[in-house]
Amino acid sequence: MRKLLIPIVLLLTVSASARVNLALSPLDNASGDPLLDWVGYSFPELCFRKVYRVSDALAWDPVMLFQADSAVWHTNDDSGFTAHAARWKWDIALGGSYEARGDTLWLRIEGVRRRDERFSRKQWRIRCTKDEIDATVSRYLLELLGAVGATPSRKDSAVVMEPLPVSANVYATYARGFGYEM
Repeated sequence: MRKLLIPIVLLLTVSASARVNLALSPLDNASGDPLLDWVGYSFPELCFRKVYRVSDALAWDPVMLFQADSAVWHTNDDSGFTAHAARWKWDIALGGSYEARGDTLWLRIEGVRRRDERFSRKQWRIRCTKDEIDATVSRYLLELLGAVGATPSRKDSAVVMEPLPVSANVYATYARGFGYEM
């Protein structure tokens, strides 16, 4: 596993050198209902699928790929972010939490931007329905990319705003296949 991990890290570092490097963590389920855990993973998944199509950005999940400690999102101490940024070489990290009540989601997205050895934070509080999550993530993703100096071209912006070919109903059906009800 270690031999495989080193080329992946090098590939990410080399390919990210000319791009904005986004580290995306799953959102924490503040609702406490394990049947809603899928929402936390849908946020980075949607971002990955959108950012993948933007020419000046690279997104990856350090928690999933490298079992990075996601506890940094639960503290106001920058030392965890300093260690993560030094090791994973990201420009901005996204994380946060969500609550779900009925069909409505309340997302609290926190962006941490690294500049030299300092960090600046921005927080978004977003309300949307489960069916609107694609359009909502697209809108805020464009704002985020602009905030870190990676203003997408018109073409990239149009691609990000394009609805993904999979609807929330398809995700719900997929989740039901694993025994989750939505």
